Amino acid sequence: MINQLVALQDGAGDHVQRALVRRRLHRWPEAIEDVRRAQALQPEAPDVRAATKLFGQVGKFLTGIQDLDARLASAPEDDHLLADRALLLLRSGDPELALPDGEAPSKIAPWAMPPRRFAGLAFIALCTEGRRWGKEGGCG
Repeated sequence: MINQLVALQDGAGDHVQRALVRRRLHRWPEAIEDVRRAQALQPEAPDVRAATKLFGQVGKFLTGIQDLDARLASAPEDDHLLADRALLLLRSGDPELALPDGEAPSKIAPWAMPPRRFAGLAFIALCTEGRRWGKEGGCG
């Protein structure tokens, strides 16, 4: 049913939004395909260019991220795997996805310091990015 509804909306912006949602769900092949479709429809649109840049940066680390996604599917509360994925996402330039992976291990293993550092770096990156676009977003 949802695929039928999605098929009704076939604009470049719709594909970008769908790609971003699929990215949050770690459904990488579908997300990348949506970005490609958006590029085919409107390659010069600002949201398409931003998505292309984001997915281009993440693409360099995608194999490692997908490996960690698969391993986390069988052990979702492994603080080491979450911290590793947070680090990879930070290195790929995606602090938005890195933040929850950095925060979750702090609840699972409060003594673990690397995940806290990764969450802090992700938060700083998001605040810097928000200020660049004129958004404060509670970053002080």
